[in-house]
Amino acid sequence: MKNEVEPEEFKISKEIQITEGFQQKLEVLNDLSVICHHAGKLLILRDLYSDASHGHTLLAMRDLGFLAIMAYSPRLTPFLMEKGALQLANGAKISGYAMKALGFGLSKAISLYVLSDLIYNTVKYAQNTNDTDAELGMIVDGAFLTIDFLVLGIEAAEAAGYITGVAAIAGPVGMIIGTALIVGLNFYGAMVKVNHIEKIVPLNFGEVIEEYARAFFYQDIESNIEELISEEQANEHLKLRATNYLRNQYQFDTFITKSGFVNEKSRIQMRADAVIDLRYR
Repeated sequence: MKNEVEPEEFKISKEIQITEGFQQKLEVLNDLSVICHHAGKLLILRDLYSDASHGHTLLAMRDLGFLAIMAYSPRLTPFLMEKGALQLANGAKISGYAMKALGFGLSKAISLYVLSDLIYNTVKYAQNTNDTDAELGMIVDGAFLTIDFLVLGIEAAEAAGYITGVAAIAGPVGMIIGTALIVGLNFYGAMVKVNHIEKIVPLNFGEVIEEYARAFFYQDIESNIEELISEEQANEHLKLRATNYLRNQYQFDTFITKSGFVNEKSRIQMRADAVIDLRYR
């Protein structure tokens, strides 16, 4: 009999240990999810700074509104959910469901913000398919919302009784993956932008770091670097025109022209104090 009892006790003890270990891991995931929630607020704060510095008043007001919602949603969401449940219990279905819907909306504030950003970037990209910033924004927003919809699907399936014990993990994991994806793709976008600059003008180490920071925080390229890029692009265009001219005739082998830069109207403007001396053949 002793041999039959000990394995059963060991089995029960092992199940308790697994449950406790699972609970500890779940707490770690929840803590990481909270950190990601704060990281999301920091990213919106970055967007607020960028929109305000570029004079995008409506976008800045949107950013500020979502920041306020995210700041108060941890307290307002449970309150509205409880009030909604109480209203439903008392037979007030319209107000009950309205409160629960509002509470759910507040709990998904960051997802609603990403959705609004996706709409904005989609409109920008539709207007100009060469807008790589809008294209990257669409990819980032779409990836985050895809993960969020998967989590919502899991939560709905569990609420309907099709699965059990998955939603508690899916929520925090979805937030962690989504936030990591947004941050990672933002760094990738900054890297692409800096690499594009370095293909046109050489940068020293300090300039590379500064341009990475500017790109990540959606700030314009540093003014003197932007001027160098403008000159390089304009002069490459002028050299191409001069080369084509020299190639198509045999009377001259030298072409001298003023150097230029791209002005605010995206047109080449000639400089009075610098020239390009191009020889062909």
